[in-house]
Amino acid sequence: MSTNIDFNIITDGLKKSWDVFVGNAVPFIVGLVILFIAAFFSFLLIPIVLVAPLGYGFAYMTIRGIRGEKVEIGDIFIALKSVSMFIRSWMYFIIPLAIIFVLSIFVIIFAGLLATISGTLSFLFLMFLFVLCFILGIALIPVLFFALYIYVMTPSENVVYAYKEGFNVFKGNIIMTIITIIVVYLLSIIPILGSILGGLLTVHVLKTLKPDLRDDAHFD
Repeated sequence: MSTNIDFNIITDGLKKSWDVFVGNAVPFIVGLVILFIAAFFSFLLIPIVLVAPLGYGFAYMTIRGIRGEKVEIGDIFIALKSVSMFIRSWMYFIIPLAIIFVLSIFVIIFAGLLATISGTLSFLFLMFLFVLCFILGIALIPVLFFALYIYVMTPSENVVYAYKEGFNVFKGNIIMTIITIIVVYLLSIIPILGSILGGLLTVHVLKTLKPDLRDDAHFD
C-alpha cells in the first residue's frame, strides 16, 4: 500500500487530457452527447439497452485518446459491432445489478417477516440496512473507479478480473486514487467538458500508477 502523494500525476494528467480533448474535440463531444441522450431516455426500451455498450464505447474512446491515437465518432459504437461485444459490455453492469436485485428481494422478504412480529423491529432493520448500504456504496467507489477501463483494456479477461485489478490498484495507491476521484468529481461539475476530461484523467492516472497494466483494447 502506497500513501505517497504525487500531484504531478494529476497536473500532468490534466494537461495531457486537455491536449487530447483539443485534438479530438468533435468525436468526444458527439460521443458523450449520444451517451447522455441514451441515459436520459433510459426509461424506454431501446435507450436502456444502449446505455451499457455506449458507456463501454466512451471508455474505449478515452483509452485511445490517452494512447495518443486518433479518436473517431464511431468508437462510441464499438460494443455494438458484434453480439459478443454487446454482451461483454452488459456483463460489467449486469453482475452488480443482479447482486443488488437479489439482496433487495431478500430485504423485502425479511422485512416483511419482521413486520409480522413488530413494526418497530422492521423499521429499525430497514434503517440499519440503509446506513450499511450507504457506507458500502461509498467504500465501493474507489474499488470500482478504475475497473471499467481495465475491463475495456483487457478484452480477453472477464469482469471479475477487472474488479479485482481495480481493487489492487486502489489498494496499492489509496491516497492517489482518492485524490483522483475528488478531482474527477469536481471536473464533472463542468457540463460535457468535465466528463470528458475526467474520463481521460482517470485513464492517465491508471496507466501511471500501474504502467505494466495490459492494454489490449484493439477492436478496429
